[in-house]
Amino acid sequence: MVTGEGEVREGVQVVGDYLDRIQRLMPPPDQVPRVDWSAAPLLAGFQVPSDYRAFVDRYGAGRVGDELRVFTPLMSGAWCGAANGFEAMTGFTEHEVGRAMREMREDRPESFPFSFHPEPDGLLAWARNPNSDACFWHMDGPDPDAWPVYVWNRGGRGAAAWSRHDDGMTGVVHGALTGAGPLRRLLASSTPEKRHAWFPDA
Repeated sequence: MVTGEGEVREGVQVVGDYLDRIQRLMPPPDQVPRVDWSAAPLLAGFQVPSDYRAFVDRYGAGRVGDELRVFTPLMSGAWCGAANGFEAMTGFTEHEVGRAMREMREDRPESFPFSFHPEPDGLLAWARNPNSDACFWHMDGPDPDAWPVYVWNRGGRGAAAWSRHDDGMTGVVHGALTGAGPLRRLLASSTPEKRHAWFPDA
């Protein structure tokens, strides 16, 4: 199901007006470092969704509302022992949240009904807040623009802790900024004066 407006392909929101609506709520920085997205298939092993690429091109690396950390290839390549920024971006799933969830899946498979990158068709994290709520793409096909987003609410119970969103990364960020449904939790600890601000990495 598509929950927002904009260009749609295969039932999933791709680059459309979400990014412009985000910018009206949360002004971007004047300048951001550039990412060579053509290197992603070689360095990460896959390309990432186009709306995410457009978001990073406009905002760079940082946090929504000083709360929701967006993982990008602009992260330090030394993080998680990565050789480059793309490996650092995926390393959070492989070495931290994904590893933890794989371990919890062994005891509670009904609560973690997914595989996690680098497992085939796994979830790949693209954001997390200090409460450990996390946003993932479900890499269930060759077209990254058709990957749904799953948000994990750490305070949820069982499989109900997961919510699926078919309007892409920018649709989820917009939902967090506007306080739409369960997505408001992603910025729950952000103060009113910070909620609609982007906090770039130094």
